[in-house]
Amino acid sequence: MVHIHHELSLAMDRVLTFIHGEFHRPISREEMAQSAGLSIWYFSKVFKEYTGVTPNEYVTNVRMASAKKQLLFSSSAIQVIAEGAGYPDEFYFSRKFKQSEHLSPRQYRVEKRSAMAALALPFTGHLLSLGVIPHVATVDSTRDLHLKEELLHIPVHLKRSKQMSKELWHENLAHLREAEPGLILCPDLFSAQIKREIEKIAPTIIVPWLELTWREHLQEVAELSGKKREAVAWLKRYQAKTTKTRQQLKEKLGNRSVSLLHVMGGQLVIYGKRNVGAVLYEDLGLTSAYNYEEIDLYKVIEQHELSEFLGDQILVVVDRDVSSYQAWQLVKQSSDWQKLRAVEMGKVQVLKEMPWLDYSPYAHEQVVDLAVETLCK
Repeated sequence: MVHIHHELSLAMDRVLTFIHGEFHRPISREEMAQSAGLSIWYFSKVFKEYTGVTPNEYVTNVRMASAKKQLLFSSSAIQVIAEGAGYPDEFYFSRKFKQSEHLSPRQYRVEKRSAMAALALPFTGHLLSLGVIPHVATVDSTRDLHLKEELLHIPVHLKRSKQMSKELWHENLAHLREAEPGLILCPDLFSAQIKREIEKIAPTIIVPWLELTWREHLQEVAELSGKKREAVAWLKRYQAKTTKTRQQLKEKLGNRSVSLLHVMGGQLVIYGKRNVGAVLYEDLGLTSAYNYEEIDLYKVIEQHELSEFLGDQILVVVDRDVSSYQAWQLVKQSSDWQKLRAVEMGKVQVLKEMPWLDYSPYAHEQVVDLAVETLCK
């Protein structure tokens, strides 16, 4: 972009705003020149100096950008996408698209979606539940053993840690660039700077994390991967499985309360409506020793509060860091722990982290499969 004087710059900005607002319909060069307040010839000359391309080329680029976004971020038919991008003729749109991207719209959608990057562990679980192997995934092969043999089929593994340092982020971003993903699934929990860096690499969909439940996440990922039918089928099968397991647990446990204590970063944590709480209390209908609905994500508790939150049966997950191990040893030796009813009755089980703490359908189905065996010993 060359430097032009202020008034012409403002005129060009008006044109660009006009184009971005009207590209879905036919736009003539006369209309663009009129919005700039310039003659057609002078407008074309100034526009190319300002943008580096002709007005028609710029309109085409805007239309192609819109079409590519819709191809990746929706399951709309090609004809619908063509019309939304300003091309009433689907076949003409397809020719223009292939000239621009060297792929047909359908090929572009398939190729990009087949090289998806999941930048949060649960997104990997969503994709696997839909029968999609991500090209890139944030996973830990020593922790995420519940992903089973699927881990071996994921080409690129990014590192994940409860404390992501700047160095680890830079390493992950470098590997992500090298992997050349077609589409990136990114949670909205990352910093603005990290998200900007990710968006430079490939088309990126920022998925709201706390605002959506895991079922809504699944539907979002299904839309992006063109697997809405598979999502409906999976949810139907999961509902049938949880209904059966729920009845079995009710028969064997009655109203016995079940709690999961997570020793994380040296702190004692219990869960609410999300994470493992969503499966244990919402899906399987187990009795909670506390009002889990008042806790959106998780709650850190103190040792003297154990009796308020731990019920008739206790599941324990201890993180592998030193501070968590030490905290767990201190808890076990405390009188607060020793006098708990579940401890006295021998109803305490120490579990591996996964699948219990992965907020994804892939993990939740495994929890349901393990529930009777784990809880009814």
